[in-house]
Order: sequence, then C-alpha cells, then structure tokens
Amino acid sequence: MDGYIKVMYESLKTQFELAGEDRDIIFVRQNVEKLLRLYRDAEDQVKHFEEWKGEIREVLSLAATHMGKTEFEGGTISISSPSKRPSYDTNALDELSLSLIATHPDIATLIQNTRKITEVAGSLRIEKPKEKK
Repeated sequence: MDGYIKVMYESLKTQFELAGEDRDIIFVRQNVEKLLRLYRDAEDQVKHFEEWKGEIREVLSLAATHMGKTEFEGGTISISSPSKRPSYDTNALDELSLSLIATHPDIATLIQNTRKITEVAGSLRIEKPKEKK
C-alpha cells in the first residue's frame, strides 16, 4: 500500500474503532472525500493508459499480421486463430427444464443437474456523484 494511503487507512481504522461520540465524523468524512478524489484521479490515469495500450496493440497487431509469429527480446507477437465460444441462455434453459418436468422428468432432471451456481462475494461500489440540477 502506498505510504499516504496506508496512513489514511490506519487513521480511518482508528476512528472506526472508537465509540460513536469519540469518533471525529468530520475527520472521517473529509478523508473519505480525499480518497474518492484520489480514486477518480487514478481512474482517469488508468483510462489514459488503457487507451494508450489499445493504440500500441493496434500497431503490434499490424506487425503480427505481416510478420506472423515472431519472437523479440520484449516478447512474442502473433495473431491467434479465430474460434467460437458457445454460450447458453440460462433463463431459457430453466424454462425448458420446467416445461419438461411433467412430460419428460428424466430429461428435465438431466438439464437441471448441469446447472452450476457460483457465489460472488459482495464488493465495494463507487458511484459518481449525481449531477446537481
């Protein structure tokens, strides 16, 4: 963690560990505002570098198209073969299996048994402020 961010983390952590009346809510709010501004600045920088990376990829793609797979000190460039990736409409498959339960329960069960559920932990959401009217 960056030194400045680590200090802010420790300061906020200390504040959150304090009882309600001992907590300096103004300090907390000011520091969270600072962190949100830093986050927005970082987002802008990342966006700039992602655009630059895309431009570099475009030029490397041109080179790979004309040179084929070629090794360099900095890495290897090549163009992968086109491929197809299947996907399925899970809602449509759920409806299909439900409609088959009465007439073909064995097929419905086979379809339902192929369904895999992956739990995804909650994560921090950072939303841009709403524009004032």
